[in-house]
Amino acid sequence: MKKLLLLASFTFLSMLATRAQTQFGIRGGLNLSNIAGDAMGNALRSDIHLGVLLKMKLVKSLYWLPEVQYSAQGAQSPNKVIKAYYNYLNIPVMLRFYPNDKVIFLEAGPQLGLLLSAKVSNISNTVSVKKEVRKEDFALNVGLGARFNSHIELDVRGIFGMSNTSLLPNPPGKYPNRVFQVSLQANL
Repeated sequence: MKKLLLLASFTFLSMLATRAQTQFGIRGGLNLSNIAGDAMGNALRSDIHLGVLLKMKLVKSLYWLPEVQYSAQGAQSPNKVIKAYYNYLNIPVMLRFYPNDKVIFLEAGPQLGLLLSAKVSNISNTVSVKKEVRKEDFALNVGLGARFNSHIELDVRGIFGMSNTSLLPNPPGKYPNRVFQVSLQANL
């Protein structure tokens, strides 16, 4: 069902792309992620994100960017002995605004994350926790960046999870994803 929805979404976006000034692009970079909320005493975990996007001009300085990207997220204990690895297929839909000079941009938009895998590891073993982690993660993304030319852009983005990642009743509380991304985007 998820694959069918993804295929239908890209078909729709492709049809829109034929009517708008559109660029196809690839985007990837560094993730610094954490589990926030009631999760106490965990540290940032670094990993990667990589994906594709369509950049469609709506009006003079406003663009719509539907994206699909693999994102390795999670957290770790301060001493780095215990690590949580959450891997998502994220689908952000961003609005990007280029004020005056078209070099600096601001962006914001919602994101749907589909859990691909979830594991927790320590020094001696790794255990799947996919059944204990929510399969969908809704988030709000905000960011800013710079356009170097018509093909290369650099951005930083904060991803603020709105969903509780844990499906377990104990310990009670909310455990949303938080991710800081630094990305390089190549428009083809």
